[in-house]
Amino acid sequence: MNIITALNNETINEELKKQKEINIVSRDIPYREGILEILEKQQNVQAIIIYEGIYGQIKIEKLIQQIKNKNSKIIILIILNKKENLKEKYLIENKIKYLYLENLTAQKIIDTIFSRNKIIAVIGNEGSGKTVTTAILGEYLSKNKKVLIVEDNIKNNSLLNIYKKNIKKEELIIQIKNNLFIFSIKNLVENHKKNQTKIINEIKKIKDTFNYILIDTQNIGSLKLYNEIINENLLIINPNILEINKIKNINLSNKNIKIILNYYNENAISEDIIKNLFKNNATILEKLEYSKSYNLMINHNFNINYLDAKIKRKIINIIKKI
Repeated sequence: MNIITALNNETINEELKKQKEINIVSRDIPYREGILEILEKQQNVQAIIIYEGIYGQIKIEKLIQQIKNKNSKIIILIILNKKENLKEKYLIENKIKYLYLENLTAQKIIDTIFSRNKIIAVIGNEGSGKTVTTAILGEYLSKNKKVLIVEDNIKNNSLLNIYKKNIKKEELIIQIKNNLFIFSIKNLVENHKKNQTKIINEIKKIKDTFNYILIDTQNIGSLKLYNEIINENLLIINPNILEINKIKNINLSNKNIKIILNYYNENAISEDIIKNLFKNNATILEKLEYSKSYNLMINHNFNINYLDAKIKRKIINIIKKI
């Protein structure tokens, strides 16, 4: 891939030059107008990385538009100085990738440019701990990656309530932390079945902006809505016979099935029984016992530092496998 850089960061630029997947076609450009000048000379450019802080008379929004006018298929990655809701909204609406300057690395840039993202449907019955587990995974993944959690519940915003956040009716995405965002389906549609295409198209439009998208499905029945776009299913199961009976007839298509046994204890149903349900086409990632530290975490604005050490180790193990 041929790339133009305007990073004003010699260290990262040198690291990018070592990557076999890309070819930087010119020296690092120190000013905005210089990007347009290079584009006139270099016709076969697939991506441009721009630090918003580089000098230039032209506004960043106008620069983006002029680049798109020259080549509508070009990938543009903007490096932002800091969080700015209006600027981020503009970038997302115009399908522009972005990262933050803080903790920026060459690997993050490569992963973002090549859209190395994964869409995971987190599914489970009511009371399985699905939403809390999704949020915990989102917290851990967002330490190094950009994560979007899709809150599929159109009746209420459970995740936003956990974080004590409010979202305006006209907003779809709210930032929780530096790399963690929540997408509220409730603000997009009033009915899943009648608006299936609208939901899928909206996720497709923004998916390249994130490394991971976790869909906290409303229930097992809504899973089929997302089959078109997901890479794998993450099934949260309470390992008892009643819960097993509820899930044994669900259709997970041919997607990769990974399982977390939640609220696990010595009386839990056999792992072999669970695997047989899916004809051994499933992997049990981890067994999570109930911990009082869950309540501590939730009561302290979902601060994962309150999780006990054993749960933390198991969550990290899950992260390595998804």
